Amino acid sequence: GYSDFGWLVVIGIVGGIVGSLYTRAVIFGVSSRIRLLGGRPRLKVLDALLWSTIAFCTFYWAGAFSDCTACPPESSCYGEGTNATATDRMLQELPATSRGRRLAGA
Repeated sequence: GYSDFGWLVVIGIVGGIVGSLYTRAVIFGVSSRIRLLGGRPRLKVLDALLWSTIAFCTFYWAGAFSDCTACPPESSCYGEGTNATATDRMLQELPATSRGRRLAGA
């Protein structure tokens, strides 16, 4: 009821504060990078390579720190009684008319 409305207001205020702090941090970071890198193209390339390497390593190694495992063959990972691979399931969910038109138009 109305008691939930108070929490909604609190979450909205906290979210607004965190969002504005994030925006300020991004603006500060971008203006600092522009000031530091200025008109030095080689330094800009090194900066891009550094951030690309950090992003790649972060996303590549993120899976090593989770407990995600493959579904065992006897389980039904995809719902009620189905044991299909994602590709098979995706193909089954496509409408037959769509598949037919695509094949006929190719």
